Amino acid sequence: MTIYVDGNQSNTRGKATNIEYAGKEFWVGHGDHGIEKVWAYPWDGALDEVRISSVARDACWVGTEYKNQDTPGTFLSEGAEESPPQGFKYRKPFTFKYVERGSACGAEVYPTYDLSNFPVLISETDYSLKPVAYGGHIEHTVNVGGFDIPSDLVFMASGGITPLDHEIEYYSASTGTLVAWVRIPKLFDGNVNTTIYMNYGYPEITTDLSNPTGVWNTANGWAGVWHLRENAGSSNCLKDSTSNGNNGTPYSDTTITNLYTSSGHIDGADAFDGTDDYIQVASADPLNLGSNFTIESWAKRGAIDATH
Repeated sequence: MTIYVDGNQSNTRGKATNIEYAGKEFWVGHGDHGIEKVWAYPWDGALDEVRISSVARDACWVGTEYKNQDTPGTFLSEGAEESPPQGFKYRKPFTFKYVERGSACGAEVYPTYDLSNFPVLISETDYSLKPVAYGGHIEHTVNVGGFDIPSDLVFMASGGITPLDHEIEYYSASTGTLVAWVRIPKLFDGNVNTTIYMNYGYPEITTDLSNPTGVWNTANGWAGVWHLRENAGSSNCLKDSTSNGNNGTPYSDTTITNLYTSSGHIDGADAFDGTDDYIQVASADPLNLGSNFTIESWAKRGAIDATH
């Protein structure tokens, strides 16, 4: 087992057998069974962007993820608003900088490593992303899963024609703040910068064009993705963005509760008290991953003692 902290390899740990699965549940923030609470050492602090992959992500992938998510404004450069050749009224280019790849990628990403189907984070506040009624260029919003997001906003590959799968995690109409994930078919292809376009402003588009399950496609190794953005405390309220739909329920001991905190690294997060808070997902079956897997999250520790 290889352990990474802030995108860099921190340590390794050996394990003689696979992680035990039979008859188990899957919990975030605590042991996976009531009887195992006595040794599980519950998490004290906040967790954000919990993800599980059915593949072992390599050091180049992990390091590039960290740099993108830690400082998304540095990872990319944004061009000026321009008029696309057809359809939408406006677009902006985003260029992901090859120089910002993970340090473990070395002088060249390819052919040693592979950043195919890489979900990049785009996080920005821009007046032009406000609705027209607020002085911006977004024509329509639509409610998806309890959140209002722009319907006439898409991301296009470098040629400006091919749409890219995207998920909008957060949108504020009043400020023009957008937090989105976009699946890049081959990030840094040719060991150079990658440019995509964000197109917006299309009065005739009134339906949701986002595709979260395309961004977090299980065929690309994603077994579960929880943004933990939901300010809610109900059964299965914490949505899994993969097609597994393995939604989570927040608990304090045996009572369903709301663990949400606004102080997440990317949008919101869930805060655990270090005693009996945890998230239980609907089914452990899609998370029976065998010997190759990756578990990752943004984590902020609370109290620290000898057992943490």
